[in-house]
Amino acid sequence: MRYIVRFESVDGAFVLPLPMRRAEQEEGHTARTALERPPLMDYGIDMQGGARVVADIAEIRHRAVLLSPESDDELDALRALLRRIGRGRLWVKLSDGTERWAWARATDLGSYQVASAQPIETGITVGFVRLSDWFAATESELVASITASPTDIVVTTSGLIPTRHVTVEIEATAPDGVVNPTLENRSSVTSFTAQVASTAIGQTVMVDVLAARARRWDGQEVTLIPGGNQAELWRLEPGTQTVRITGVTSGILRLRWRDAYP
Repeated sequence: MRYIVRFESVDGAFVLPLPMRRAEQEEGHTARTALERPPLMDYGIDMQGGARVVADIAEIRHRAVLLSPESDDELDALRALLRRIGRGRLWVKLSDGTERWAWARATDLGSYQVASAQPIETGITVGFVRLSDWFAATESELVASITASPTDIVVTTSGLIPTRHVTVEIEATAPDGVVNPTLENRSSVTSFTAQVASTAIGQTVMVDVLAARARRWDGQEVTLIPGGNQAELWRLEPGTQTVRITGVTSGILRLRWRDAYP
């Protein structure tokens, strides 16, 4: 069975292994709804229509026991790290030993309980809000040489839900090999165009899909234009899909992503 094992800062400089003596964990995860209840109408109206379920913020509780005389120091250290890390990565270990992580923030900074019947034990509670899906511990990568526009490439992800944790890098292999490249996922029906044109071999444009930002080879920001009628920039679907790239006649596409899980 899966269980939360540690919480760490974004850069990995601060790591909090969660105490595991007699540990108990629970996670509550609900869907976000948009319901209206008009007068004189049975039930109500689902404002989301036929759209997919929208996951709400998940709440996680971790309870464990600290033993005296070390419990005071351990509790101080735990509380200090939770406050110092802020928004960080919460890691979960699965039954097969693999790990995944999610963005999270502490909400309970180490509440504790003591009882006269068990004077050497301090029961502690740590709480988190999970702010993202679970992501694979390592990135997946696809590298493709592009010699014609348009070019279709097949991408296969191993996750169970769509992932937006994607970076796209396009490198020109000819001076004019990249001109306003467009990436279209024909499965998710999402696309974007980066307004940039190469003038020399080796020039690159890097797109951070999650942040909806792009930069070119000299550090300047690049304007991204999303496709019509879409509420997000781009995403990869679980399983196999076709990605079409236009505006690149001589270049290398590097697609990196983290598989996502509910």
